[in-house]
Amino acid sequence: MWSEPPAIAAYRLDRATTSSSAPVPVLLSTAATRARSGYCCASSNTVYTAGGPTGEAFRIDPQTGAFAGGEPLQLLEFVDQNGQQDDGGTMDFGGLRHGAHSADLSPDGKLLYVADMSVAAHNSFKHPLLSPMGQG
Repeated sequence: MWSEPPAIAAYRLDRATTSSSAPVPVLLSTAATRARSGYCCASSNTVYTAGGPTGEAFRIDPQTGAFAGGEPLQLLEFVDQNGQQDDGGTMDFGGLRHGAHSADLSPDGKLLYVADMSVAAHNSFKHPLLSPMGQG
């Protein structure tokens, strides 16, 4: 969700009312992030965000699919103490040139991989909630 202030959103897709209708998205909840998170992925119990200088991990309510509690479980940092550098160029927003540029879970669901464009590397994060699907 590219909003101000930055946030992510959880939606449910309701079934179409007719065979020619598309599913209808229904907003469940939002959670504030520290920067616009252009990349998200999820395990059975957690949503992970990444974008530019920061990322977060948020718990998912297993009954509703909404964010549980609203506060991040873990904060992730992708730039050094100097912060994100912006030279004003058109490609200098979010994670396009500096910091996080992806968010992907390992096949076993135990690690979060985040590409870092500023150093041409991948970061790996382990979190107590990162567990195989269904074993949250």
